[in-house]
Amino acid sequence: MASWVLTAMDLACQKAQRTLFEGVSFSVPAGSWLHIEGGNGCGKTSLLRILCGLSPAAHGQVKWPSFSSSSPSPLSRPDRSVLHYIGHALGLKPDLSACENLCADAQVSGLALSRAQALQALAAQGLQSRAHLPVRVLSQGQRQGVALARLRTSPARLWIL
Repeated sequence: MASWVLTAMDLACQKAQRTLFEGVSFSVPAGSWLHIEGGNGCGKTSLLRILCGLSPAAHGQVKWPSFSSSSPSPLSRPDRSVLHYIGHALGLKPDLSACENLCADAQVSGLALSRAQALQALAAQGLQSRAHLPVRVLSQGQRQGVALARLRTSPARLWIL
């Protein structure tokens, strides 16, 4: 894996006539991570959505292999095989078990995932004893663990959490 890099250049975000942030620039090379923190309403989730191509930036550009978005429209989005985004809504079906959620997510993504592979991913998150339970009965932390277990079964090279 050569010089794979996520780059944000001079990003700005506005919501309802209010500037949440501006002048945000960074590069994250392969094998690295970037931690974003800030107070409520400062634009953390908005920044993540801009990086994924789910929301437009008021200004600036995001670049990484297979995808480039320029302000103001995210018309093209990253290929899901390259990007895995976990936001506030975890995208889990409450009536399916943790294991069934992983298998269904893989199937929707066009991936082949066996029950054994799903159970292995859940075990790695400490959820082996909960794998058969409907997600609706799991704690919020356990639900987040199921969402993280999806990363273990995903071919995505970029994780935005």
